[in-house]
Amino acid sequence: MAAGMVGGTILFAGTARAMPPALTLSQFLDICASSTVAQAAAKGDGLRWRRVSDAQLEDWRSRFVAYNGGSVEALGWQRGEKEGDGLLSFWTARGKNAHRACAYSVRNPGRLLDALIAHFGPPKSLER
Repeated sequence: MAAGMVGGTILFAGTARAMPPALTLSQFLDICASSTVAQAAAKGDGLRWRRVSDAQLEDWRSRFVAYNGGSVEALGWQRGEKEGDGLLSFWTARGKNAHRACAYSVRNPGRLLDALIAHFGPPKSLER
């Protein structure tokens, strides 16, 4: 990063990172339809979002294993640096309550929520 002063104003020049595009309904459904974590990883990495580290997932993973009683493979992607920019996660659980799941959390779901309603119909209840 370079800094300079022009007319009493300090200017900073550096590379700015643009926020990756928001998640579309098609991307969400495609990733969530994955059969395995490896398949979800290949699709999710195409979002160009930052991959959530294993260390960041460890607290969730250990609580999930304690609750569910079997092993779990999980991964996630974060769209931006701030909480609420978008967090997508996918996991497969083994054991007596084996399942595959996908979750998306964002501060303002906007168009994605509208697309979900258009695709699946309105929910029985919705808090906006």
